[in-house]
Amino acid sequence: MKLLLRITILLVFTIGSFYYLSHHRIEEKKMEGVRVTDKIHSSYEGEYYIEVKNEKEIVTLRVKSEEIWELIKVGERYDVEYAWYGNEKAYVKSITYTKP
Repeated sequence: MKLLLRITILLVFTIGSFYYLSHHRIEEKKMEGVRVTDKIHSSYEGEYYIEVKNEKEIVTLRVKSEEIWELIKVGERYDVEYAWYGNEKAYVKSITYTKP
């Protein structure tokens, strides 16, 4: 009986640790040569977003600075590195203009 209790506790602890650590792990991704399709200012949230499109998908990214958001041009191509963790919105870590 004690062995079964120990195994159950160990199993619950292991599964709980996995979910806790995976939720707080920062994920990063880089896309090259993507086109900015839209710029969005959410007055309700007070945040700035861009939508970028590559061959497979359209991704909405939060831009932390209004000044950087103002410099980004719709229709231009950029190399974008972004990150997110858990259920948080993805945000731009770096963005670089690329010539067509």
